[in-house]
Amino acid sequence: MAGCAMQGGCDDGHCIIFSDAPPDEGAYCDPLPPNAATRATGTVRSLSTQVAAAGASVAIAPALQAVTNPSGAMPILFDTTDGAGEFDVTSAGPVESAIGLIALAQLDGFYLTGTTTAEPLEGNVYPPSNDVHDLWLVNNADLDQWSALMQSDVEAAPYLPLGNLGGVVGLVRDPNGTPMSGVTVTPVRRLSQAVVRYVAGADVVDSETAASGIFIIVNPGLAEEFTVQGPSGSATIVALSAEGLVFAVAPVLP
Repeated sequence: MAGCAMQGGCDDGHCIIFSDAPPDEGAYCDPLPPNAATRATGTVRSLSTQVAAAGASVAIAPALQAVTNPSGAMPILFDTTDGAGEFDVTSAGPVESAIGLIALAQLDGFYLTGTTTAEPLEGNVYPPSNDVHDLWLVNNADLDQWSALMQSDVEAAPYLPLGNLGGVVGLVRDPNGTPMSGVTVTPVRRLSQAVVRYVAGADVVDSETAASGIFIIVNPGLAEEFTVQGPSGSATIVALSAEGLVFAVAPVLP
């Protein structure tokens, strides 16, 4: 089987990838799934430790369902991660969903966590593989600690606790998957009401990412865009928030 690094790297077929950062050195070209189906692959990790999570359930559902009824969304694809935290599941036929697909990951000790994993090519048509292969889980203890630290934060407090009242938890990484410090996250919209904070050891601050690379957004607008700016490059992320769900994003900067 030929090696590949991206979906467009296969002449006839598609690239099977289980990790985006660090890159999947074992990625390979595979024939297209039958019946115009979509094959979703990837790895679920703990966001705060980047350790792979075995035995996690992965329910890939329409984005609109995932953000309006996270616990009751009807999955299009469903799998449980293996010992390496990997999932690999193929739909029975074409996947149809407006806007995009969100993977909802769940495991004991972690809050229900959503990660955008695929967007349609056009209309409701999806490619044979998912776009994002790194999925995340956020630890309940971390959420409780961060919410407690922000209770005295006048701007953030009305939107706590995290999870119960939604919120976004992000991890900025370099291409090898290493958390990045010195990064800022800024709303693109000038009159944004979103509040951005950064996890710095046993504190939550309002300046920039620390060694953990973790940031928190509360009260984002509907599909609000943010600029993630590092010392050597930037990226744009889209934040979603829903009660009963932690939305995870993990931008990769050069």
